[in-house]
Amino acid sequence: MRASESACPACLQRPWLLGELSGPLHACARNSERLLAALALDDTALVRALGGRRREELAARLAALPPPTPERAPGCIPVCAHHPAFPAAMRADVRAPRVLFIDVEPARLAGALQAPVVAILGSARCSAYAAETARALARGLAAADVTVATTSERGVAAAARAGASDLSGRAVMVATDGLTRGEARGGARAGTAPGTRAVTPTLSELPPGCPGRGHGVVAAQRTLVALSSLVVVVEARLLPAEMLAPRLALWWPRPVAAVPGRTDAQGAAGPHALLRRGVPLVAGPEDVLALLDASGRETRTRGDVRGPAGHAASVLERVAGGDDTVDGLLAHGGDRAATLLALSELEVLGLLGRGPTGRYVVSARAREAQGASADALLAPLKQPPGAADDR
Repeated sequence: MRASESACPACLQRPWLLGELSGPLHACARNSERLLAALALDDTALVRALGGRRREELAARLAALPPPTPERAPGCIPVCAHHPAFPAAMRADVRAPRVLFIDVEPARLAGALQAPVVAILGSARCSAYAAETARALARGLAAADVTVATTSERGVAAAARAGASDLSGRAVMVATDGLTRGEARGGARAGTAPGTRAVTPTLSELPPGCPGRGHGVVAAQRTLVALSSLVVVVEARLLPAEMLAPRLALWWPRPVAAVPGRTDAQGAAGPHALLRRGVPLVAGPEDVLALLDASGRETRTRGDVRGPAGHAASVLERVAGGDDTVDGLLAHGGDRAATLLALSELEVLGLLGRGPTGRYVVSARAREAQGASADALLAPLKQPPGAADDR
């Protein structure tokens, strides 16, 4: 590969072939295991398996010189496994995609992937509790400089993207179809204001303009799991489509964690099944950071607890007093961005958590810190009369 290239011509045969076989791949999507097995095949084997009547034609095109490549699209840059910006976690694994199309410069993608990558996923038709939880998790992880990864789907994924964008944090998004105009597409789906350039790199295994249809969702979830350091399931029904990503993570393997929900909620069935299997429970960003076990982060999350300072301390006091929602905190005025930042800081510090209804609750750790402060304040009153004068 020449220094000026981001993808080898030979590597670009793969996305071209995926575009040519879009129909058969869509038919395979009815059985996700069959589709995943097909995507793991090399080009020659994939043509034999799905080429059908076009098998000889496609084989001849692959053998031709120069090799066939997908059409270029404005704002879409192909990056293959031989390029330094390609995700390191995917480079050595034959089950992962070999080429990704991105809507930012390769250096920006590489920058987003320098930090640990946490995939936040769940149902596209999620509950309000799941949406609030996903947003708070992403916001807390963004505050801790962790990269939040999602697919371009709605529901839990959209809420997580919104949480990361609250703090302009690191994030990547895996599209379920081929990119067309990267800048416009990434900005719209990442939740940025119209007319602004997206800061969230969007990537896809499919060639530009290729409709994902049924197989695009499976391909996107495969890519999401492959590039992640940890997969967190917020809400999912016990359906093959909604449990595909955690099953992929357990098979890959990638560490998996789950957020508990209400026992009578259908969307909690998936996370609860994973918890029964023994995956770690996640109640807030601090749990995720502990699972990542990142160096330098333990001081922020597990150091001595003397409580937060400034605006965060005021927010903690107000939550303890009953203002346990963002709207409640803003009811008497205040800056929304500063309040969200304070809430994220308190969650990262483990001083706030979320209750079953999504409202903020003061954690046991915060109560212990408050108790220690109260003991220190009341200590002189517990001394025998005159003891203070004798010292």
